[in-house]
Amino acid sequence: MNLVNWLKPPLNWKTCYLLVFPIIISQILQRLYPVIDSRFISLLGNEPLLIHSVQYNFIIFGQFIGSATAISCLVFWSRKECVQRQGSIFLKHLLLVCLSMVALAVQLGIFSRYIMTSYKVDPVYLSLSSTYLCIGLVNMVLQAIYGSLDGMLIASGQQKRAVLISFALLIANILADAFAIYILFSGTQHPASVYYPLIFIGISTTTLILIACLVVAYLIIRKVQGWEQIQFKEILPVWRSEIGIYFIRGITPFIYALQLISIKSSSGFLPTYQLALQISYVLCLPLLASMQLAVRNASEAISKNSNHIVPVWWNELLYTGLLPTIILLIIGILFPIGIFSSVYHYVPPVDHIPFIPIFFFACLVGQFANVLTIPIRSRKKNYLMTRNFFLAEFVVMLGGTQLLIWFGLAKPWNVGVVIALFVLAQLVLNYRSTLSLTQNEKLAYEASC
Repeated sequence: MNLVNWLKPPLNWKTCYLLVFPIIISQILQRLYPVIDSRFISLLGNEPLLIHSVQYNFIIFGQFIGSATAISCLVFWSRKECVQRQGSIFLKHLLLVCLSMVALAVQLGIFSRYIMTSYKVDPVYLSLSSTYLCIGLVNMVLQAIYGSLDGMLIASGQQKRAVLISFALLIANILADAFAIYILFSGTQHPASVYYPLIFIGISTTTLILIACLVVAYLIIRKVQGWEQIQFKEILPVWRSEIGIYFIRGITPFIYALQLISIKSSSGFLPTYQLALQISYVLCLPLLASMQLAVRNASEAISKNSNHIVPVWWNELLYTGLLPTIILLIIGILFPIGIFSSVYHYVPPVDHIPFIPIFFFACLVGQFANVLTIPIRSRKKNYLMTRNFFLAEFVVMLGGTQLLIWFGLAKPWNVGVVIALFVLAQLVLNYRSTLSLTQNEKLAYEASC
């Protein structure tokens, strides 16, 4: 196989960057919300930061479900047999995500105090943390809806509008957080003093996401090309498979956070891990953004039975997504303390520092595993990703971390090693699945000849 063809820049590379750049900017702006919230909330004290870290898991879960729904929608959106059914695709995906997430949020809200107690929140802050979590559950539902809508907005070719909306939301979020900290906060780190600033931050973020959902839904409806009906039975297999993998990715942080409370370190390890996770989402955005276009292009090529030695989506993805993400993660590996101090005004404890570079290295390896999901998704074999991620995440990462806890080896560095083993397992499993699919297609093609 000619290596030059695999490394060749795309012929229309300027157009590729113009398409991907707005998506990257839009998603960076979205991912900056929790970073900015964490930066301001850290001024309220360690306990409010822990409360926010717990709530952040639920918001991330909503974003995962939104991403799954967006990917499912992109699988259908540009197929030639689905162009006149875009309106039905939009409504049915939105209905699925709304019903499932509202039902989940109501059930979780009933047990909000128990949830916060499980994460060892100080009893003095229990009432505040329960209220803040309930606000976060509403935000979780809206994040799932907004993530779905944002994917459809990109699919309909409105990347620039996505950037403008995300930028407006970010500015409004900064102003709201600044008002909460510099006007409402008295400066005393006590439950009564931090109550109104923290609740205001939660309500303002949730309100802004609601407004964004309404605006984006209107923009998508204007661009829909047809309203012919598509049956739920066509959508559900793909949506369920996407939800399966993202559900596992979304539920794991809750279990993992409970494990991280048991990590032996000089101070709480959970906030350090959560802050590293937030930074990693920003550093990995070039690839995650370009993957949305790659899934769309790969699905379109499959529907047209286009066969190429080098996949039609690869060269664009390499230069607009994979290489920029690798460069950013290498910077994270080399300068972890500088990033933490400049972004959060937070210097991790000395025994946490070795964890951060190996965590970013694991993220780098994980991007190759993510790339291998594109041919799987484009062939509607999403259940393979669900299986692979389940084996890697639950067996290797959660199982490995639990073994560390049982044997008294649960230290930050060792936790980082387990995370690296998890992404390596995911890479191997995705590679095997992709290789199997391509070999089967080749055999089928040869048989037909």
